[in-house]
Amino acid sequence: MNLIVARLKRKSVQLCTVLSHENEILPVPEFNNAKTFTPHYKPDDEEWLKIEAFSQTAYADHALLEDINTVDMPQLTPAQASDVRFLCIIQGTHRLFQRVSASNIIKRKFIEISGQFSVVEDRKVIILNNRPDAVHDLASDDLYFTDFSKLKSFFSKIEEIYREATDVEVTEFLGNEIFNISGEFVVGKVSKPNRKRIAQLKDKMNAFTPQQIEHLMQDFSSYSTNVKIENGAFQIASDHDLKLAIYCIEERFYTTPVTAEKRLANSILQVGG
Repeated sequence: MNLIVARLKRKSVQLCTVLSHENEILPVPEFNNAKTFTPHYKPDDEEWLKIEAFSQTAYADHALLEDINTVDMPQLTPAQASDVRFLCIIQGTHRLFQRVSASNIIKRKFIEISGQFSVVEDRKVIILNNRPDAVHDLASDDLYFTDFSKLKSFFSKIEEIYREATDVEVTEFLGNEIFNISGEFVVGKVSKPNRKRIAQLKDKMNAFTPQQIEHLMQDFSSYSTNVKIENGAFQIASDHDLKLAIYCIEERFYTTPVTAEKRLANSILQVGG
C-alpha cells in the first residue's frame, strides 16, 4: 500500500495523513547519472544530484526518513488543503517529496472525459507534478534532487550548507597572513556571497601548506592584475578584491590545454581522483 502524507505550513503541526493508494502514485525517476552534490557545482537543467548517507547528516528530518506510522497521525481535512507545505509520497523504499505552492492548488470547472461526458462544477484539486522535487531512497540512504533551493521546504536545516560565516569567522579568515587588508575595508563590508564562500573555504585553506599557497599566488598574477600580491599577501581593498582572492584559493582559475585560454570556472565538479 502506498501512502501520501503532508506537512502543513504551521510549524506546530506534525505530519498528517492524506490518503492510501494501492497502485503506484508517481513513477520513481532514474538516477543512473546522478552526480554527488557539492556546493560549488551548478547542475545542468534537470540533472539529478545526490547527497549520500543523508540520514546521517545534521540536517536530516528523521520524522520523514524513518518508518512512518499513520495510526496516531491526524487526517488532513479539505479545509487544511490550502495550508499544505509539502507532500511526501511513500512507495516501497522511496520517499518522493513535492512542494505545494499556490499554483498546485486550483479550483476549476471542467468536462470529465474519463467516462461519460459530464460537467464538473468547481472541483478543487492539488496538482501532483510528474517529477518530484526530491527523492529519498531508504535502501541506499541517498537523497536525490535537482534544485537545492527547494530542499529547505522539506529539510529546513539544510540551508546550513550555504550558511554565512559569522563576524568572528570572517575576522579570523582575514587575519590570515596571506591577506593584507586595507584599513577602510572592515568586516562589515564583506558581502553575503563572500561570507558564504568563507564558510565553505575555511577548512580547505587551513589544509594548504605554505608551498601550495605560494604556488597559487604565483599562478594568480597571470590571471588577474586587479589584485596585487606584495610580500606574499593579497592586497585587499574591496569586497571584489576579496572575491578574486577567494577564487584563487578555490583554484577556479585555469588554462585550457589546447587553445591556452585563461578562464574562470563558474562551477566546480571534481571528476576522478
